[in-house]
Amino acid sequence: MEMNCCLPNNTSSNEHPLTREHGLPHLEHPSEKYSLNWKINQAGLGWLSLGNYFGYSTVLIKVRKIQKPQNGFPMLQPAFHPNIIGLVEAFYDEGVVYLTYNYSGLVVSLAQVVSTPTVKVNELEIATICWDVLRGLEYLHKTLDMGHGNIDSSNIVLFADGTIKIANIGDSMLEDTQTSFIDDRESLASLLLGLDQPTNHVSRVTGEQTHKVTLSTYALHFIENLGPASYSYLFEVGPKEYYLDKS
Repeated sequence: MEMNCCLPNNTSSNEHPLTREHGLPHLEHPSEKYSLNWKINQAGLGWLSLGNYFGYSTVLIKVRKIQKPQNGFPMLQPAFHPNIIGLVEAFYDEGVVYLTYNYSGLVVSLAQVVSTPTVKVNELEIATICWDVLRGLEYLHKTLDMGHGNIDSSNIVLFADGTIKIANIGDSMLEDTQTSFIDDRESLASLLLGLDQPTNHVSRVTGEQTHKVTLSTYALHFIENLGPASYSYLFEVGPKEYYLDKS
């Protein structure tokens, strides 16, 4: 973990306000509020920062260089959910947006997990990932009325207590693209299928090698319906209830 005394500082006269109804971003550099920073990688590089005020809090600040938009950042807003890494606030200074996220300890991305040769993800664990990511997506789609646009293993993080969360929602707010909600869920389906580790079978007759999917028929059916089905249906017949019944 690389230590740095402070974030790079810039000053700006801010010719016109960029904030909208959500009050973000603050038109100042985050060093006005946060200090003592360490550079870490947590679903992307960021600065682990302490608030320089009484009752300070620890946050993770990610830096994004961006062209100053005419109409501000209409989607940029605080966001909190058990299955989302919460966006606390944001700052804008001299062409740079500083996205300030909740920090609850070191995490690993799903990409890091699956790239470890000794780690094998079983069906129950895939179901848990599916359930938690679906909950996070429901919040984005229904409460914030926005898509994520990049649901992949690098943006899904696992905490030490087993909590699974979607990362980098601030980037989605900045891009403000018209991502289809179905696209997000279909990306989740592709991610889950990619987590399955098929077994290899060699034919005794032809010598040909084939791959056999290890997921159950129920799991495959549920994953196939992630895109078109409604949230109410998915949570009614969802993996959590199914696997609890089987335990």
